[in-house]
Amino acid sequence: MKKPLTPPEPIDQLGELLETLEQEVVATIDEVDKVVEESASPTPYAALGTGFRPRGWSEKLAFWLSQFCSPPSLVLALLLLLAFTEPRPSVWIHAIIYFIFAMLLPLLFIVWQVRRGRITDVDLQLREQRKWPQLVTIGGTLIAYLIISANGGPRPLLVLSAASLLQATGFYVVTLRWKVSVHTATAAGVATLLLWRFGMVALPAWLILPLVAWSRVRLGRHSWGQTMSGAAMGIIAFLGAIFLVG
Repeated sequence: MKKPLTPPEPIDQLGELLETLEQEVVATIDEVDKVVEESASPTPYAALGTGFRPRGWSEKLAFWLSQFCSPPSLVLALLLLLAFTEPRPSVWIHAIIYFIFAMLLPLLFIVWQVRRGRITDVDLQLREQRKWPQLVTIGGTLIAYLIISANGGPRPLLVLSAASLLQATGFYVVTLRWKVSVHTATAAGVATLLLWRFGMVALPAWLILPLVAWSRVRLGRHSWGQTMSGAAMGIIAFLGAIFLVG
């Protein structure tokens, strides 16, 4: 005759549960790695968001174009160029203010959200995950603009902060219903400001725009319509800022 089973102790149940969860997590990670490595899809980055490994020369070129011409990279390069070409010594103080509030603050928020598991990746692939990062960007950029404006900051930095504020607000409104490319918006906006600030010598900067648009489409992150809409938003935001700042 079999002895009746005795119920396990709570600590044993907890141990078994943790062991089961660990096995499930390991199995899931292994499955994702297998999909990334073996999938025949040319754009696993679009499907998984992380673990992307470019295949072929065109995909590798698109990947690195997308990285080097990312919005933070382009805006930081523009910020440094404006600071170096502005004769007023106080420009560096205002540049640092813009960097801290309009760039570093939103980036830290995104990284924090990724670490908490609330955002899939720092590239904000999923439209529904862009809401709070965009609100933080709007708030940080507004603070930067108000400080620079109140202290009589250089006109180029006023235009940049105003344009960034208009662009971030436009993105937030559009993202409620649709998804556009921040990459092409930034590339177009930067080219617009450079043309205004330095004249025809800055025309080659516009060559970046089609390259960035192609890279985003090639990686499966956006459609051509989304990249062109983003570029239009960037141009409008920066032209509007130039008009408003005067």
